[in-house]
Order: sequence, then structure tokens, then C-alpha cells
Amino acid sequence: MRYNKRPRAAPHSSFFLELSIEYTMVADSLPYAFGGGWSCVFLGVFSYVSGISSEEDRTIRIGALSMFQNVAMAIGNVTGGLLIGPLGLRGAYMLTALLMSSATIYGLIMIKEEKIVKNEEARLHKNFFKDFFDINHVKNTFKICFKEGPSNRKWKTVVILIATAMIIGPLQGELSVVYLYTRIKFGWSEVDFTIYNTVQFFIQIAGSIFALTYFSKKLKIDDAMLGIIALFSKISACLIYAFAPSGHFFFLGSIAEVFHGTCHIALRSLMAKIVPPHELGQSNSVFGVCEALMPLVFGPMYSILYNRTLGVFPGGFYLISALLYFITLPLFFWLYKCSKRDKKIALEKAKDAEQVQELLEKNNSSIQRKSIDLTNK
Repeated sequence: MRYNKRPRAAPHSSFFLELSIEYTMVADSLPYAFGGGWSCVFLGVFSYVSGISSEEDRTIRIGALSMFQNVAMAIGNVTGGLLIGPLGLRGAYMLTALLMSSATIYGLIMIKEEKIVKNEEARLHKNFFKDFFDINHVKNTFKICFKEGPSNRKWKTVVILIATAMIIGPLQGELSVVYLYTRIKFGWSEVDFTIYNTVQFFIQIAGSIFALTYFSKKLKIDDAMLGIIALFSKISACLIYAFAPSGHFFFLGSIAEVFHGTCHIALRSLMAKIVPPHELGQSNSVFGVCEALMPLVFGPMYSILYNRTLGVFPGGFYLISALLYFITLPLFFWLYKCSKRDKKIALEKAKDAEQVQELLEKNNSSIQRKSIDLTNK
């Protein structure tokens, strides 16, 4: 035994006045996940706008909605950082809750939807929680989205989803490593990178507005052709980014990809035009799932690729992006060919209908003349 010595260990008891970060994260993420999160919000918004728009106005309205979404997110990121100082975290969260509550109340009052005819028997005999967690809803969504239909509907859906993965994926992969790339190659600071992001954002907004107002509305260019223009714009930008010798030359890439923002708009518009209005929710949900999965796949892939090529060619990931975008081009050309063929068939049907209508009118007029002659006799 040891005497006159402090013990090496002693019982220790303590408690926290606040919950640990693990409980806070779970309490925050679970309701958000079960409610669907922003993916569900954008699903509802894009489905509603697509459903109330005519085929001629659908591209412009979806494009306007995408631009407002991007502008709102940019404004929120800027003002959020500015308001945390004077308001604190609690004040910022309370302000966010107030704005979201106002948006919810506005939507409930001002936005009108068509009444849904419910199956009363199914509603009475089915529990809410069983209906909420029913896996058949997921199965039916994919069945509806990929079912056979006129004008190669099934294969158009498959091609659009593949194109979405090939476009959103590289974009998410680039976002995961581009800051490290500019910091190592050009010695940029956080301020320099923020300036670049701001310039790129405003250039793409201007390019999207020009493409929608001039290419789509005035020239009536097909959505698939808008996607082709956007891909050529992005491919040229990737080559500039990869071989840029200086930061000033790197800025030219943001000018080269001026029309890249219209690619995502074109994909959403193409998806909305191949399904009837009552199936827009299912198609947009599959589209949203495809978008949400891309960061999980391409983020780690681009990080590994960047680490492997860092000592040899740091901009190599941009060449991979350019290759993937180039592979996506034939998909848009196929969609453009299908669109031209569908329009030609629709025009021929319209002409046939006009000819039939003219023949009917001639027959009716001849019958009327004969009846008049008979009455005169």
C-alpha cells in the first residue's frame, strides 16, 4: 500500500447543461429526412410549374424558376454570413424559421391546385403511417416513370436520366476539388475564390437569360439543341480550366461556359414534355433522386483522381469532365432527332385532320345545296 500519496485515479461525475452535438444532429436531420427536405420542395415546385404551363411556355418558366432558385441561394449565402454576427446563431435560425413559415402560409393561401379525386374506401381502410412507409409507392413511381408510351417515351426517360447523371455528376465532382486546385496552382485565397464564384454566377445567370429569351422564345430552338449548345460551352470551359497558366486566364473559363446553366433547364423541360401532367410528380421525383445521388458517387471519385494526378497534372479532372460531357453529346443529338421526328409526325397529322375537316365541310355544303334545290322544286 502507498500512504501520503494522491490516488492515481478517482471517480469523476459530470453533467451537461446542453445536449451533445450527436443528439443535436439527429434531432435536426431526422425530421428533415422524413419530410423530404429541399429535394421534395423543388420536386413540388417544378411539378406544379410544369403542370400549369403550356408546352410552348414550359421551357421559359422552368428556366425562370431555376434562375430564381440560384439567385435566392446566392443571396441567402451572402446575407446569412452577414446576419450571424449581429443576430447570432439563434437569431439567424429564428429568422429562417419565420421566412419559411411565411412562405408556407403564402403557398397555402395563394397557390391553387386542382382538386384530387380520392378513393374514399382506400382512404378509410388505410392507416396514415402504413401509407407513408408503403414501399409500393416507390415501386409505382419507377413503373410509371419507365413505362412504355408513345414516341419512345421509355427510352427518352432513360436517356434523359443518363444525361442528367453525366452532367450533374462531373459538376459536383469539380465543386469538391476546384478550390484546392486554384489554391495550389494559382495561390488563391478564400477571397479570390469567392470573387471567381461571384463572377461565374452572374455570367451564367446572364447566359441563361439570353438563351431563354433569344434562343428559346424568339428563335424557337428545341430544348435538346439548347443542351447541345450548353455542352459545347462547358467542354470549351473545361479545356481552358485544365490548361490555364494563370488565374486571369482561368477567369476566361467562366466566360466560355456562359450557356452551361441552360443544360439543366433543358433536361428538366425535356422530362416535363414527355409525360402527361398527372405523372409529372413521379417523373420529377426520379429526376431528383438521380441528382441527389451524383455527389455521393462523383465527389469521392474526383477527390481520388485529384490526389493521384496532383504531382503530374492537377487539372486532369477537368479533362475527365470534358470527356464525360463529350460522351453526353450523342444523347442530346438523339433527343433532338426524336423531337424533330415527333414534330414532323404531329404536323402531318394536323394536315390530315385539316384535309378531313375540309372534305366534311364540302360534303355538308353539297348536302345543304341539294336539300335547298329539292325544297325549291
